[in-house]
Amino acid sequence: MYSINDIESFERSRVWGSGSGLDTQSPEAIKTIARHVYGMRSCIWPKSLIATAKTQALKNWILSYSAECSFTSQVPVAVRDSRKNRDSRKNKDTSGLMLDILGELIDRRVNDALEAREHVIYDIKVTTPNGETKDVKTRQHYMFPLILKLVASGVPLMLVGTKGVGKTHICGEIANALGLSYYPNSCSRDMSTYSYSGYMSATGTGYIEGKLYKAIQEPALFLVDEYDRAPGEVQIGLNMLSANRQYLFPNNELIKCNESFRLVLGGNTIGLGADDEYVTADRMDASTLDRFAVLHVPEDESLTQSFLGIEIYHAPVDIGEGGTPDSKAIWDEIEGARRACKALKFNIASPSPRAALQAKDLAKAGIGMRWIKDCVIYKLLSEEQKTRVLEWRSDNPSNP
Repeated sequence: MYSINDIESFERSRVWGSGSGLDTQSPEAIKTIARHVYGMRSCIWPKSLIATAKTQALKNWILSYSAECSFTSQVPVAVRDSRKNRDSRKNKDTSGLMLDILGELIDRRVNDALEAREHVIYDIKVTTPNGETKDVKTRQHYMFPLILKLVASGVPLMLVGTKGVGKTHICGEIANALGLSYYPNSCSRDMSTYSYSGYMSATGTGYIEGKLYKAIQEPALFLVDEYDRAPGEVQIGLNMLSANRQYLFPNNELIKCNESFRLVLGGNTIGLGADDEYVTADRMDASTLDRFAVLHVPEDESLTQSFLGIEIYHAPVDIGEGGTPDSKAIWDEIEGARRACKALKFNIASPSPRAALQAKDLAKAGIGMRWIKDCVIYKLLSEEQKTRVLEWRSDNPSNP
């Protein structure tokens, strides 16, 4: 005989991990459990059910059923409405009607949960840097498919997010998905460009390789984390790499990047200086910020819960949101943003000609206009500034 604990373990936030006891049950078996638990009650009205529920999660679940059925007090609409059908229902067991209604809703919720279990693993099709089309199946942050596409496109990318959001882990998983070697690195204020470039030995033994020398010659993902803590000379030192895909090393060797080499920055701020939370962050040079698409990565609470064995489905972002723009649409958006930023004196946020190239590459990769705006055209604007830019454009319709 099943107990209230059985259905509780199933319905409480869709737990399918070890210990739930239901991860190996078939859909029909789960429905049987659900019907049995609610049918075994001496009275199956919601208040009685709530009284038997041991956790607030299960109480909330029962109450949501009540709302779905439009329960008033303890009597469902199915029993109290439609006077013309009252006679035909007079002799029908109202508790049986309630059980039928609950049964249908249980079936619906079980099917939703089963679908969620199937889709917690994202199935993503992506073209790798070497041109291979790959089917990636993974359980990751809900923005993982978009980040994967952004990295694969070849546009240098900056991931901005709060502490512990998973930026470093995401990059490692993306490198694995794209078949790239992974080089994670972290910046600090006391580092120098030699950390990446290497240096000529003072003892005459020749060139001592830095972290970058080998990486750019491989199909690799090179992560520069905590980039908003790097000294200015380190930031400027990587400008040639990000924009021209080549690097001049101290031994005067100019090396072009492997076609599959990808550069990603990670930081807690967008590079406009310290704030109340990240007090050691530095302001980045405008020439560096201009070279990178910027994506804000929020916390994925469903992923955090999965660490505890709780699987909640969070739909991945719509990569194509806003549609794939043509060249005219990209130009109109960039030019309109540029004129508005100039008029409002948001000079550092004004998109440069490089934004057109980045937007074109993202559109070619199948990334929608919503993300092109966020990651390239309006990337350095706060929400308040973006609102002001859009208002200016609306008030000046003669401009794009």
